[in-house]
Amino acid sequence: MDAGRRGVLARGVGTWAAAWVLWGCVSSGGGCTALGPLPSGRYSGPKTSNAVNVRVSPEGVTYLNGNWQALLENFAPGKRLNLPVPCTVTNVPVGGDVAIADQGSAGCTSESCGQLDGLCDGRDAPLNVPVLINSFSLQPTAPDKLAGKLGISIDTGKIYVSTVDRTHGACAFIGAVKCSLDYNTSRENPVSQELGATLTFEIDTLWDEVLSFKLSVDGTEVCGATSSTPAPPRCLDPDDLDFSNESGGLFDNDCGFYCSVADWGFVKTFILEQISPMIQDELKAALAEQSCEPCGTGYPSCPSVASTGATSHCEITSGSKGKCVDDQGGECVPRFPGLEGRIAVGDVVGQFGVPPSSNLDVSAAAGSTVEVDTGISLGTRAGVKAVEQASCVPTLPPPQAATVSAPNFTLPAGETGLGYHVGVSM
Repeated sequence: MDAGRRGVLARGVGTWAAAWVLWGCVSSGGGCTALGPLPSGRYSGPKTSNAVNVRVSPEGVTYLNGNWQALLENFAPGKRLNLPVPCTVTNVPVGGDVAIADQGSAGCTSESCGQLDGLCDGRDAPLNVPVLINSFSLQPTAPDKLAGKLGISIDTGKIYVSTVDRTHGACAFIGAVKCSLDYNTSRENPVSQELGATLTFEIDTLWDEVLSFKLSVDGTEVCGATSSTPAPPRCLDPDDLDFSNESGGLFDNDCGFYCSVADWGFVKTFILEQISPMIQDELKAALAEQSCEPCGTGYPSCPSVASTGATSHCEITSGSKGKCVDDQGGECVPRFPGLEGRIAVGDVVGQFGVPPSSNLDVSAAAGSTVEVDTGISLGTRAGVKAVEQASCVPTLPPPQAATVSAPNFTLPAGETGLGYHVGVSM
């Protein structure tokens, strides 16, 4: 370790103390009962860049890929994502305007509660499409990207489709065309589909140099739609789509003919092109939710940064939960990738003579620096602030802590050592 880093560490006794306390929290097994919320909701003390650095080695990436089920459980419990597909009116060849995902209210089986009524209104609950994740792998790509590849299975069940025209010519002008479509990736080979999600990391200088990321998704295009569309399994295959007649009534056979027409290849492609953006938007929303700072009931107020003048407000998106949005740019505030709280130091290290009433406000988050090569290197923004200063401690200005660059975790040429999954420098 270089002398500069040792010097900063010698001056950063508070950081060491907080690290010791946090280690006590982690090693206690059942969570950290000594870490409580900040009364103000947000940490307001001084911070230091790269007080802690973390390196996930190539061996660590390999380990994550071999244990992806546990990794994914935080984002997709049970290896499952539920994508809500809302009712949408669009125009299709021959059929005219149709309502897709015309499901009606929960448990609905007739037009009286909105199912197959040709309308997209408040009675139509979104259709929850289950996406089962069968495989997952990560691939770091220099200088700032982490690509994830998911093998998935989709079985939508019945997606109801009805013409807006309730006196359609196919039903002798006295009824509407009513069909259902069902997309199942196991219907034709290959029996699963592949999705790609790429995270591009950046340090957000507006929001206190925290680590943020942008997301791009591929694999939701329709196979064969354009010359540049990927081949199966990295696309939506029209052959996995099946249509059924849901018309019923006296003119069932006549109306059902239109459902048979919809089963033609070019119509399947068109229908999937209408559904593809819905799936892509909902998938992006499900993943992007992890990148935005949440707000609402049970969350602290949205953050502000005095040094940059950044302020934000809460936009409710569902029930009592929402996301923090930048007052100037209108984009979501990057999720705080760490923890903040008040530590009752005496509860954890009281055996070393620390008074029971001692408290520290702490903040630690990924930020300051990020580098991606065959592994991933992350810096931090961290701060420690005593809630009350003991009377026996003289009041002195804090020492100036020099900013330290991220350390090099790679062994010098010619040296050998044990491999590692995660390296930590403090």
